[in-house]
Amino acid sequence: MGAWDWVVFVIYYVSFVAIVIGYAWTVVLFVTGGRYLRVLRERPAGSEADYLWVFMVPALNEGVTIADSVERLRGVQATRMIILVINDGSDDDTGDVLASIAGADLEVLTRTAPHARVGKAAALNAAFEHVERTILAKPAYSDIDPSRVIFGIVDADGRLAPEAPATVARHFEDPEVGGVQVHVHIYNQTSWLTRMQGLEFRIFGGLYQVGRSWWGTAFLGGNGQFNRMTALRSVAGDEGPWS
Repeated sequence: MGAWDWVVFVIYYVSFVAIVIGYAWTVVLFVTGGRYLRVLRERPAGSEADYLWVFMVPALNEGVTIADSVERLRGVQATRMIILVINDGSDDDTGDVLASIAGADLEVLTRTAPHARVGKAAALNAAFEHVERTILAKPAYSDIDPSRVIFGIVDADGRLAPEAPATVARHFEDPEVGGVQVHVHIYNQTSWLTRMQGLEFRIFGGLYQVGRSWWGTAFLGGNGQFNRMTALRSVAGDEGPWS
């Protein structure tokens, strides 16, 4: 065999091994995912009323969508909840819209330059600190156990299923669970691109995330993640929990 034949052989062999490993890993995740779902069905249902739900909504120039976002979160089935919108230096009418829909369940954290617009993680860290130092210091929340405070992140254009807290609470009944990632769906599947993106999310969430949950190694995305407050404290650095 010549040098080129050896190069082709190596490429073929490496590609073949990679494909076999990929298929094998998919089968493993399918099996472990099934085991995880069976164990989950045996757990007690849990109660969303046992928790304080803090829904954090990062918003930068979301004047067109923020009112609908807050209204949808107000329809979520949660006994005790706080909707915390982080107005991250918006220069449109986001602040005015939020002022027009003010209520006891709505908190607005307004960030200005030079601290605003320096990334989603920075906005979430500022919101986490605001909750710890200001909101939970109020008499109405003095009886809250930090392990029973759950932070949920919802994008400004996101739609959280009304029953999400009850579903998530079932996981958090296990004290070892620090975070839960819910499925993310594309609701405006009007083109092949959005349909393929929706299929990607279903496969990733329904197979890879569920399969890895058996080992406790599923990870959290930016949108649709729920975190126990004590878990966030345990990983917080100088800037906060999110990096």
